[in-house]
Amino acid sequence: MSLGHPRDCIAAGLCVAIARQIVTLAARLGLEQPVALVGGVARNAGVRYALSHQLSHEPLVPDHPQFTAALGAALVAQEVLSQS
Repeated sequence: MSLGHPRDCIAAGLCVAIARQIVTLAARLGLEQPVALVGGVARNAGVRYALSHQLSHEPLVPDHPQFTAALGAALVAQEVLSQS
């Protein structure tokens, strides 16, 4: 901002950087379609928009993406406990 760049442009640049990082890391694992975006960052419209441009399509986002990891952990715990 000290260089005169508007806050919205700085925020957009951060969203693009996050989207690029997501695509780079996912590509290392073998990116396949469709792509789901989960976690708290999935609630950020700017990141979703930037990621859709990186992927050339909209990522799938669950209704409550911030709870996806916790739900997965609970399901694994339930499975482990049922086996013991």
